[in-house]
Amino acid sequence: AIDERLALMPLVAAAKRRGSLPIEAPAREREVQDRGVAAAAAAAQAARLPAPPEDAVRAVFEALVEAAKEVQRGSRSAPAGDGSDDLDADLRPALLRIGERISFLLVRLPQETSAAAAFAALGSGVRTPGVSEPALRSLAAAIAEAAKPRKEPGSAGWLPPLHVACRCRRTV
Repeated sequence: AIDERLALMPLVAAAKRRGSLPIEAPAREREVQDRGVAAAAAAAQAARLPAPPEDAVRAVFEALVEAAKEVQRGSRSAPAGDGSDDLDADLRPALLRIGERISFLLVRLPQETSAAAAFAALGSGVRTPGVSEPALRSLAAAIAEAAKPRKEPGSAGWLPPLHVACRCRRTV
């Protein structure tokens, strides 16, 4: 899903060039993050799973936006295309749908996915040209943060922290 989103960035860059729009769009970037957070919360609720922390989901979408801008900057010298892909009518709605899928998948990440494992998966899964290693590492770190255990006290399967278990001599 991440590669699919990034693969649309050359088309986004071409549409922005045709419309004389800048790559940086802070209001749109905030909207992408806000929608990602909302979609993750909705996906978690629907699956009856704990949602990843809002700040972790926001960090994933921030890293996605930065990687997308990197691809767009690299695409600035490419031809502007035939104009068949409209930014507002075609591309942005598609990007939002892909963002919802990314949020859905974030909720289902194996807990404790490491940054190294996420980076390895991104390294083999992201085939879009123009995404740097630092961008992938930033994205991997954000994914790892979203994958941290999220059980709440009182929920099924919750155990007290190890130091508490040791003081009360319970075997963990």
